[in-house]
Amino acid sequence: NKKPLLTYRHRAGQSQSSQTPRKLLLRLRTLAFERTVLLSQKWDKFVVWGAGRDGKDFVKALSDDARKKVVCMVDVDHKKIATGHYTYNERDIHIPIVHFSLLAKDLKVREKLQEAYFSQVDNEPAAFPN
Repeated sequence: NKKPLLTYRHRAGQSQSSQTPRKLLLRLRTLAFERTVLLSQKWDKFVVWGAGRDGKDFVKALSDDARKKVVCMVDVDHKKIATGHYTYNERDIHIPIVHFSLLAKDLKVREKLQEAYFSQVDNEPAAFPN
């Protein structure tokens, strides 16, 4: 009989998370991620899913040491992928943005995902190796 790791209950008007600023929650979650995942697992590198507002804010909230472990950001949005990278000059952040299919270890799966992606966009980005 397995028990859940976490149980969350929301009651309207009684939740602190709805009253807590989004950026503060992000900093707390990022700190928890660094402590419980990056440090305890001794990860040398990792990928951030999503190159939108939340993904970028997550990257900015990481410590300098943790940010150096970010290999790339992945997304499914062609406009974000077409930019090629995420740059935030105030903190000297330059991280590539690629299609998530590049993470597939199996070559056949990767090719199918890329084929589906390319069928939806006009031009193949140079970021896709053969």
